[in-house]
Amino acid sequence: MAHSRIVTITLNTAVDHMIEAPNFSVGAHVRARRIGRSPGGKGVNVARILGTLGTRCVATGFVGKGELGMFEEFLERVGTGRVVTQFLTVRGRTRDNITIMDPVLDTDTHVRTEGFEVQREDVRRLLSKAGMLARPETVICLTGSMPPGVVMGDLRTIAHRCAEGEARLVVDMEGDALRAVLTEHMWMLKVNDKELAEVAGEAITTEDDALRIGRRYCVSDGGPAKIVIVTRGAAGAVLISPDDSHSAQTMVHPGR
Repeated sequence: MAHSRIVTITLNTAVDHMIEAPNFSVGAHVRARRIGRSPGGKGVNVARILGTLGTRCVATGFVGKGELGMFEEFLERVGTGRVVTQFLTVRGRTRDNITIMDPVLDTDTHVRTEGFEVQREDVRRLLSKAGMLARPETVICLTGSMPPGVVMGDLRTIAHRCAEGEARLVVDMEGDALRAVLTEHMWMLKVNDKELAEVAGEAITTEDDALRIGRRYCVSDGGPAKIVIVTRGAAGAVLISPDDSHSAQTMVHPGR
């Protein structure tokens, strides 16, 4: 794995706006200040962290034509030149994600817009890109939500392209998108406890629950993934492989 290349695919990129609003109340006039604005989406965030940690990677996926420059400049800067951007531009505007943080009430409010709709020609370009990037010892991270225009079969096709190219597929999705790829073989499945409980149809309240249910999706129990990671927020995370399992928890101050 020392010479692996990592590729992130973000189907539904976003521009993240972070606003601080003390004593936020719906329907009222609230004084607020903007504390951040940056390109986002799960795969973009993965690429940002990899670059920050000194790991080279390729970031691809869909982005609105008007926001392409913002995404390229941002990842080049925060990745200190380690992130290569190969985004595919589409018609329409990249969606906005707005997070309103209230430091007094200690709450976060998240507002999500839908954003662009991709065309079938856009999807074909992405599938071709995935096929070109899928090579032995390449790790391809398929993450986040699906924009309008992408169908479940497209996710399975990406998985097939990874298998044909002998790339290692990492999946971090939810809901119907997650169900669609659970029929495909993958190297790693990363889910949180709520996403796993939804697809399993069973509540997860303890670490033992996360281990027991997560193991169903490991190849050792006939599942699709060689490695399964279940994150549980402040309660930590568990990692399950065919031969072993691990749990970990990091203590973070609630205010941070």
